[in-house]
Amino acid sequence: MERDSLLAAGRGSNGAVERVGRSDEEWRAYRWRFAVPASCVLMFIFGTTYGLAVFLLPLGEVLSAFVPAFTASLGVQSFAIAITMLVGGYLLDARPHQLRLFLLAGAFVVVLSILGIAFSVFALSPRLLYWSSTIMGLGLGTFYISGVEHAARWMPEYVGLAMGLGMGSLGVGSIVGAQLFSLMLEILGLVPAIYGLIIILAVPVVLILPVMSFPTHDVARMLETAGEAQSSSNTLMGQKLGSKLLVQPSFYLLLIIVAMGAGPGYGTLVAFPSIVSSTFDLTPSHIASLFAFMNVLGMLTRFVVGFSVDYFSFGTGFFWSGAKNMAILVLAIQTVALCYIQTAIVEQKYVAFMVCIAILLMSFAASAVLAAVLSRQIFSPANSAIVFGFAGGLTDGLTTMLFSILVASISGKAELIDKTKHAELYAVVYSEYFARCVWWSLLGLICAIAIQRCSAAYEYTGKSGDTVVVVEHHFFPPEKSAGKVDDRALAALIASHSEADEEGEFEQPPHPSLSSLSSSYRMMGGHSLRSQRFEGYLAKK
Repeated sequence: MERDSLLAAGRGSNGAVERVGRSDEEWRAYRWRFAVPASCVLMFIFGTTYGLAVFLLPLGEVLSAFVPAFTASLGVQSFAIAITMLVGGYLLDARPHQLRLFLLAGAFVVVLSILGIAFSVFALSPRLLYWSSTIMGLGLGTFYISGVEHAARWMPEYVGLAMGLGMGSLGVGSIVGAQLFSLMLEILGLVPAIYGLIIILAVPVVLILPVMSFPTHDVARMLETAGEAQSSSNTLMGQKLGSKLLVQPSFYLLLIIVAMGAGPGYGTLVAFPSIVSSTFDLTPSHIASLFAFMNVLGMLTRFVVGFSVDYFSFGTGFFWSGAKNMAILVLAIQTVALCYIQTAIVEQKYVAFMVCIAILLMSFAASAVLAAVLSRQIFSPANSAIVFGFAGGLTDGLTTMLFSILVASISGKAELIDKTKHAELYAVVYSEYFARCVWWSLLGLICAIAIQRCSAAYEYTGKSGDTVVVVEHHFFPPEKSAGKVDDRALAALIASHSEADEEGEFEQPPHPSLSSLSSSYRMMGGHSLRSQRFEGYLAKK
């Protein structure tokens, strides 16, 4: 009843949640009771699909040709998810009020795909199985991008925490999914278990649709400015870049950061049993236990990185972004681990080897969280969905596929080596993979150091050609920010921009301390503040 009354009073004509008639406390309570849990449910559901591989052996018992078809489809399914995230990012940026319709369409595609998989078993058709499983990715991608954006927009003052909760829920789902699907197969059998996927993957999405709406700018601004933490996220929604996004250097630096953070760890993940068994003489049960432990470690990494990234910024200058600082740290540690693991392999140092492997898998787990937060901090919330679609969707999907191919080619070399005759050569065969990854990781580290905030995403051009460049007060050192212009004042500045244009290009500062800012000060965060009238806010083109 509380949820329904809030929505009835606060739902606007465009489908977004408005602030009308409700107090700030009521909206914050609604966020934690309904909005954030709904986002976590979406991410949990998506995470369970990592366990779909348990259907492989039962399908192979029905028809051996199902094995290569289903295996190949899971790889292409990841690319389909990436495509949907890219398209979905654009749609959610352009039409945020269509979120529920977007999710409903995704759930419909998932249901049709599951029915196609079940029918392929009856028809003994590997081709139908392949395409049904592949097309499922188009529906699953809507769950992922919607869950990420919904959590971030309802938690604008704690974007890192939002990503930690979302990605952590995904990690929990990945662990629970395999166990749940195995239990369903054991109790129900193959075909009933396939039909049961509808209840697991589609029904919960339909049930949470009533609470799936983005907050309006007014509600989002209230949520952020009321936050007690000094977040490194941006209060203002920023400017939509559109096609201008493709000419921003920071955009391509971000893609490289995400790719090099995820690639080496993902290649290690998919070849984990082969890498460990070739290097050390361990039993399959021991390797399985280690793999389970690494999955739990990845889940915890998503939580920890998400919780800590908001507090990892130092406010001004080079260290303005908590996500950027965290990315530098993660990539630096990953590069060191890739260098040292080669020594650990040669010298057969088991503990050091496993620590390095853990670091690589933790870097992979952290990459999605950092991609989501950096998308908002570098390009503003106005462009975050489309940027994350490119970075966390298309780029991540292509990168993981390429690194999988790389590690698979090395696995093929390992299969050609006679372990009994060339034990030493067999033990170090995967050193080639780690040696190559060192340079890719180093490239990602350099890009993380070089990336700057995209000032074009925060510019508002007036009729006379002047440009308002918005910068939060916490980006300035104390001597440059007398009076500390608060985020609410900056929000008021942008909200009044169109009216001020008509009245003469901001003749009077909307906040008294705006005039106290330095007239020429270049920030390391990416802004060149060459003022004319607003001393830090108006920059002549």
